[in-house]
Amino acid sequence: MENGERVGDMTQTVIELDGPAAPRAERWAKRILATSTMVLLSASLVGLAVVGNTKGVSPAKELARVQAFVEQATSARMVATSTSEQRTGDGELGSSFKDTSRMQGALALPDRSQWVEEDGVSAYETIVVPGAAYYREAESREELAAEQWVHEAIEPTRTPGLSVSPDLMPVADVAGAFAAGDLIELLDAASAPTRVGPHTIKVSIDVSKLEWFEFGEVRADGEPEPAPPVMTAEITSTSEGRLDRLVMRFNSGEDSEGGFSDTTDLRFSNWGSPVTITAPDAAAIDPTPGIAENALAAFDAMPLYGLRRLPAGWELFGAEVWTTEENADTESGDCPEVSLSYGNPAEMEAFEQSAASVTSDEEFETMTWPATIDVSLTPAGCDSWNVLEGGEPITLGGRRGTIVRSTNTEEEYATSIQLVVGTTRMLIESDGPEAPTLSAASDVVPFDLATQPVHHEPPPGA
Repeated sequence: MENGERVGDMTQTVIELDGPAAPRAERWAKRILATSTMVLLSASLVGLAVVGNTKGVSPAKELARVQAFVEQATSARMVATSTSEQRTGDGELGSSFKDTSRMQGALALPDRSQWVEEDGVSAYETIVVPGAAYYREAESREELAAEQWVHEAIEPTRTPGLSVSPDLMPVADVAGAFAAGDLIELLDAASAPTRVGPHTIKVSIDVSKLEWFEFGEVRADGEPEPAPPVMTAEITSTSEGRLDRLVMRFNSGEDSEGGFSDTTDLRFSNWGSPVTITAPDAAAIDPTPGIAENALAAFDAMPLYGLRRLPAGWELFGAEVWTTEENADTESGDCPEVSLSYGNPAEMEAFEQSAASVTSDEEFETMTWPATIDVSLTPAGCDSWNVLEGGEPITLGGRRGTIVRSTNTEEEYATSIQLVVGTTRMLIESDGPEAPTLSAASDVVPFDLATQPVHHEPPPGA
C-alpha cells in the first residue's frame, strides 16, 4: 500500500451528552486513560491473533499453530469496526459518549502498518515504521493527501514480533505514539481458551501480566482504585492456522467515575500479498504540529493577542481554534475560542521521558509537571463565557483586570488573570511561579505567528 492510498469506506455515529466541564487535572487524567486504553488495546490486536482453531484440534494446539503462521507471515490487509463507550459514574452527565467507526489498512510484518479511519467528522491516516509513527488529519478522506504529517518517535518492540497501529482512536485524541506490545508477554497472559464455534476460540487476557499495559488514572489519597479491566478475544482461523478474524472485547469495569468499554472486530485477508509501507518524505512532515496555522488565518470572530515577555527558553507550542459548533468541551461554551499554550519544550520533553518510566500512580503523583502559561481568547461580549469570579482587581500593562490565586493546583491553576483588550477577553492561566505570569500578562501584543516564538519540531533523525 503506497503512501496516501485510500483504504476503505468508513462511517461513525457520535452521541455526546453535554454538561459541566470537569476540572482541568481530571480532564487530563481521563483523556490519558481513554487514550492509553485504546492505544494499548489496538497494539495488542495482532499479538492476540495467535489463537486459532480447527475441528478436532484442542485450543492449546491451535494457539501454537496460529502463532507459527503469524510469526512467519510477511503481510496482510485488515479492516475493522469498533464501538467504544465511555460511561460516567453516579448518573452524571457531561462525559458519556458512544461511537462506532470503521478503518481499513495493511500490515507489513513485523513492524510496519498503515491505515485510514473516518469518524463522520474528520478523516485520519497513520503510518507506523520502525522507531516512528506519522499521523495526519483532514475533514474528509479526499483531503488527506494535501495535509502534512505529524511525526512521533516510538520505542521499538522489546522482542522480534508484530507491530501494528499505535491507536484505533481518532488521531486528535492521541497523546503520543506508542510501540506495539511484546508478543511473547501477551501470549503468556492468554489463558483459558475455549471453543465457541466450529472455527472460533475465545481467550481471556490477564492484563496484570502485561508490562506495557498501564491501566488506570492517578488517584488522590484515599480514593478507591478502579475495578480490574477485563479483556477477551474471539479468534477465527483456518485449519492451516491462518488468522481470519479477531473480535476484541475490553471492559474497564465500573467505579465512582464510570468506566470504559470497547469491542473491535478486526478481519484479515490477503496474507502474503505485496505491501509497501514507508515513512513520508521529510518535506511532507509538519515542523509545527501543535499550531493550527490555517484555522488561525481564517479566524475572524475577534482580534487575537499573544504574549511577548516570556521566561527564557519558552516558546508557543500549541495554538488551537474552536468555532461555536466545535467547542462543546472547552471552557468557552458556545463562544468561538482560540487557545494558546506557552512553555519550555526541553523541560516538557524531559518530563515525558521521565513519565514514560513511571510504574505506579504513587510515583507519578510525586512528579512535577512543567510550568506552562495557557491563554484562552473569546469575544468580550459572549455571554456563555465562564467569567472569572472571586478575584481581586489588578492593573497590568496599563490594563485593568482580575486575578485569582489558588493553592489547589490539582483542581485549578495557581494563577488566573482575566483581561479585556478591546473586543477580546483574555484568560491567562499558569501553574508556574506568579512573577513570570504577571510579567507575561503585562506585555500583551497582537498575535502574529511571524513574530511569536513558535516551537519547531526537529526533523526525524536530527
